[in-house]
Formats: sequence, structure tokens, C-alpha cells
Amino acid sequence: MSIQHIDCHVVQLSTNTHFYITFIYGLNQLQQRKELWADSTSLQPLQNPWCMLCDFNSILYKEDRIGGDDVLASEIRDMKEFMDSCDLQELRSIGAYYSWTNKTVMTRIDRALINEFWYDLFNFTQVRYDANSLLDHTPLLIQFLQSPKPRTSFHYSDMWSKHRDFSSIISSALPNSAKSYNLT
Repeated sequence: MSIQHIDCHVVQLSTNTHFYITFIYGLNQLQQRKELWADSTSLQPLQNPWCMLCDFNSILYKEDRIGGDDVLASEIRDMKEFMDSCDLQELRSIGAYYSWTNKTVMTRIDRALINEFWYDLFNFTQVRYDANSLLDHTPLLIQFLQSPKPRTSFHYSDMWSKHRDFSSIISSALPNSAKSYNLT
């Protein structure tokens, strides 16, 4: 924990699923955020699902800001290098693109970042950016969606039972208690 982040180890009790979440409040000045990048790199949980989210106060692309000063490469570089060093990517998102506004400038400074192990555990998650309301920041909501399960079906054709090895193949696969049934 620091003034720019809070780290949590989470256990979902119903499934005994373990993962890590880091909540971010990046300081406003570029130089002040360097400590955030250094701290977070050392906190990376190895071989465990990890999500970092909230206000990074940093942008990733020139298009992440409308209005205000021109975007400088130095504003983007530290966050990109941090994401690369921790092998993080942005979580799929829906909703509003820009996450902060002062009514003159709109930026995407709030994000949800995940490591490769996150999708192994939660393959159907996304972050929803709600519409701005009275706040200057857009609320973020991680959604744990249910994955669609295909219907399973078994198709049997009489031709299989006519094969000369049918009975022996089926008998070898059955438990001993079921082998007394006539398979033909």
C-alpha cells in the first residue's frame, strides 16, 4: 500500500478462487507517478490473476485526450513501459470511452488492466464505463459474465451395434457391475 495504490488478495468463498486486485490513484504530476510504476512493478503477483484499476492519471494513446494541451510522448511512455514490464493488457470494455472530464477536457485516465492469468480464471470479464453523472470520473464496474455453455447431446446409430466388435468394446468400457447386461 502507498498513497497511490492499495493491494488486495481476494478469495471468492463459494469457489475458493484466489486473485489479486490493485486499486490505483495516480498522482497528477508525471514525476510523482514514477513511484507508482516502480511500486506496482515490484508488487506483481507471480503466476496469479491480477487486475489493476481506477485512476492512473495517465494516458496510453494520443486519442485518449480531447481538449487541453497537446499530448506529449513523455506522457504516454511511462505507462506503456510499465504495462510491458508487467505483461499487462487492458480489460475488454464497454460504455463511455472518456473516463474523466472537467467540462473542457475529456480524457481516458481510468482503466482496468489485467495480466495473462486473469483470462485463464475469468475468461468472460469486461469493464463497464458508466456514463458520467455528478462526478468528474466515470464509474468503472468489472462484470463477471457467464460463459455460454454449448448443449451436449448424444447421437446413437443402430449401425454401430451391428459391428462385430461392438459388444467387446462396450463391455471393456463398462464397470464390472454393468457387464452382466446383454448388449445385443
